[in-house]
Amino acid sequence: IDPQVGWAINSAGHIIHTEDGFKTFTIQQTVPGDTWLRCMSFSSPTDGWVGTITRKQRLWRTQDGKTWANMTPGLPTLPSAVCGICSPSKNVVYGSGTQFPDREAAIMKTTDGGATWTSISRAAPIIRC
Repeated sequence: IDPQVGWAINSAGHIIHTEDGFKTFTIQQTVPGDTWLRCMSFSSPTDGWVGTITRKQRLWRTQDGKTWANMTPGLPTLPSAVCGICSPSKNVVYGSGTQFPDREAAIMKTTDGGATWTSISRAAPIIRC
């Protein structure tokens, strides 16, 4: 967001936040299970998204910059993993994946902040992250 305020993710399922340029940080969320966080995008200092390559927990969202909710139940089947994400505004979000060569690649989009999604298959060529 700026040189002092930011977030980071890791493969241990941690969403990490700092307010002092990562001199110190807090873990805001530990995504349960064996979940690999892969990508992150913020449209404002409070509205952000985290994509994962784990089917059961593919997408997480914050609307206050502090608490995170699993958005996976409302997602289309494809992509089965979210390894790229872009949120140009609070309501418009694009997600893409997958990094797995045996899974169909796709792009998904919402224009209403995640209430509904559309998905476009990208069966050929395969998009790799």
